[in-house]
Amino acid sequence: MNISNLAKIKGWNTVEDVQNKLGITKSTAYLYLHKLSKSGHVVQKVKKPRGTMYLVSTVPMKYKYHGMYEGTDLVASSQEFSKEKIAWEQKIAFFLKKYKEERNTRYYNEAEKMVRKIKNWKMLYRFLKLYGVKNEFIEMYLNSRRKVKKVPRMPKLYKRLLNYEV
Repeated sequence: MNISNLAKIKGWNTVEDVQNKLGITKSTAYLYLHKLSKSGHVVQKVKKPRGTMYLVSTVPMKYKYHGMYEGTDLVASSQEFSKEKIAWEQKIAFFLKKYKEERNTRYYNEAEKMVRKIKNWKMLYRFLKLYGVKNEFIEMYLNSRRKVKKVPRMPKLYKRLLNYEV
């Protein structure tokens, strides 16, 4: 994608607009927009009934973080910029850490909803230990056992490691 083509599609565009302005096929227009968003030239995406609108800029915007964790400091740097999804277990531990620091109940409530999605107790335990929120997890786990349906049962090993007695 050269600079003259980029100047032609500067501003708000749909895929059809890019297709008409550059005289290319629809699939090529999608490919161009994808490459532009990867390089930081697509500043904003808005879904509308007419189609998704893309704000194209000639100056690339480099983002350090993407998604809901923008501006946060994740401890596990191996997963911070990975292409794979961040595990539910890490999200639970991260939200409990934020709750412990800020005492904002929104983090606690989100972590409480995610308890149903626990599959890997070993990973969860490692993240709880890493973030230092074992006690907060036990408290939240007990509350969610009462409130939320179908919360998975904690294995005996992790009950012992977390000093959790029923």
